[in-house]
Amino acid sequence: MKKHQFYFVPIILASLLIGCQNTPDVATAEKMVREFNAKLQQQPYQTFEQNTSPDYVFINGEGGFVTKEQMVGMAKDLKFEKWDLQDLKVRALDNVLVATGVNHHSILGTDGKVSSFQTAFTYIYQVKGGKLEQITMQHTHVQKETNEE
Repeated sequence: MKKHQFYFVPIILASLLIGCQNTPDVATAEKMVREFNAKLQQQPYQTFEQNTSPDYVFINGEGGFVTKEQMVGMAKDLKFEKWDLQDLKVRALDNVLVATGVNHHSILGTDGKVSSFQTAFTYIYQVKGGKLEQITMQHTHVQKETNEE
């Protein structure tokens, strides 16, 4: 029995060290989140399709739940005029990143009108193969929506 315990301890230590190596530092984590956000602005459909988890959920400003399938469907016609991350704070927890802050959104609708609003957000990602996969996105309205033509 002691012989097996001898082998078990180095395996546990090695797995802990490998796990710690997956945790990005704060600067790297923030850069990863900003790069994900830039990709989302440029290619919303592809980003939601390829870079979100299968059980992804968006919790909108009204408290409603939107699944990945629903989000991908909405993103086909989605065009962002603006989607900035202000007061961004990122916390890395092993292979999970939690990002919070305030977003100023401007979205061009299919009717040609621009909807603008401000939300406080919480985004949760997992790091897979050095890339981010978004698990959930949550918004709380800070400023109500305005419409412009």
